[in-house]
Amino acid sequence: MQPTRRRRCSSKHAAPEDQAEAVAAKNRGTSRWELRGANRRTRHEESTQHADAARRPKRRGGRPTRSKDRRRSVPALPAGPSSLGNLDPKTGEVTYYPLAPQFNDVRVQLNFTGLRHDVDGKVWTKSVGTQDIFRVDLASGNWEKFHPTDALPPGRRYGIYQVISDSHNNLWMAEFDDGHLGKLDAKTLQVTWYTPPTLHSRMRRLEIDDQDRLTIAEYRGNKVAVFDPKTEQFTEYSLPPYTFPYRAQFDKNGELWSSTMSTDRVVRTDPKTGTSVEYLMPSDTNMRTVALDNSTSPVTFWVGSNHDHSLVKVEPLDAGESASN
Repeated sequence: MQPTRRRRCSSKHAAPEDQAEAVAAKNRGTSRWELRGANRRTRHEESTQHADAARRPKRRGGRPTRSKDRRRSVPALPAGPSSLGNLDPKTGEVTYYPLAPQFNDVRVQLNFTGLRHDVDGKVWTKSVGTQDIFRVDLASGNWEKFHPTDALPPGRRYGIYQVISDSHNNLWMAEFDDGHLGKLDAKTLQVTWYTPPTLHSRMRRLEIDDQDRLTIAEYRGNKVAVFDPKTEQFTEYSLPPYTFPYRAQFDKNGELWSSTMSTDRVVRTDPKTGTSVEYLMPSDTNMRTVALDNSTSPVTFWVGSNHDHSLVKVEPLDAGESASN
């Protein structure tokens, strides 16, 4: 299926966690990718359907049109299959890659992507509803489907949380329900699963560095793990009680920053000593996407506050000190 193009997309009114992700993408010099689901609406679209039903744009000749009252209406988009969208930040043009019809049904909700298409021209993504992994060839629009959890022991329910690509566009997968780390080889398509020292840790978000080492938030394990694919070994770092990390990243000084969904604190950990500093947020904060600014001294930490619809900046005062209790 050939990709389709649409124009104009803006993150001006995006949720705080999406704004932080957009800033991070801009700093990496990459294009922005968008996930679309057949049954997925934004909060604004849902409220618009109820409040402005009388002004809903009509269709003419099978094509969506805009309402005459542009101040109160939003463009009407036709319902379509799940797809990936690639936004060119220079031109504002969006190219969509619709999921192949034979793989698309009401259960599919695309979520997360593996973006090292500079290696082989292919993009990975996953479906929340089916736990399938998909890969699309950007040149041809052809899709492939995989179900990597079939390689795990039978008799349990497994769920893949995040996926991310390494420098060879191999796909790494955080398995949430039982706490496995998986690899899907881009060339051989072989699936390998690794078990961390802390069992049933419920892995959530992943980060990967230029040596393909993975930093993994072990949510239920209350730890952060680092996996080295060369040695196939895990190193785990314990966090203060009840942190339950959602995402973790290393800064330029080698210190580890973790966001939490339970204590409204950002945690900075010194891996050499295992000691941590906790920074209390100004208000109730449900942290998801985070960004480290290594261009400042000291390093600053940004996070989106879902509950307050705001961005929070953490600026440590102890510029020359290591983390301590």
